[in-house]
Amino acid sequence: MSQIDPNAAFRPEPMTAATDTELTTLARRLHDRCRAAAVVDYAEAAIEGAWQPDANQCHANTTTWASNNAGWTAVRGWVVFDFSKYPVALFVPRRLIRFMAHSVVRDPAGKLWDITPATTSQPYPFFQHPGTDEEFEDLITRRAITGVDHVLD
Repeated sequence: MSQIDPNAAFRPEPMTAATDTELTTLARRLHDRCRAAAVVDYAEAAIEGAWQPDANQCHANTTTWASNNAGWTAVRGWVVFDFSKYPVALFVPRRLIRFMAHSVVRDPAGKLWDITPATTSQPYPFFQHPGTDEEFEDLITRRAITGVDHVLD
């Protein structure tokens, strides 16, 4: 079996930093969609003898899995960390919701699975990016946006 390059689809291009206005606009778009978020079940995945998912490499993991398993697709989106209930926490001085870029896979029956080994203390809700996959990839690779905060009024 040939060696699989899990990063082939997410090669960095020259970066252009996002402006504050772009981040604010993205945060609002994501906040408008976050009520649709749901926890995605974890599934162990591996391609025998060639590959297994790495922690903190969700985009590459899902691209590799989908390209090697007919009928599966990578789904780009956001994990929701809702700090709005805990505004007095020392590490979060204001009421906010944090969105972190994440990718999962959709099986042939339409169910979402998270194949990336978790590094968080618990599962968090996920929702699909409200734009195209190309826009998402641009945000992650060229704009270097892996997370965005939406401050609540």
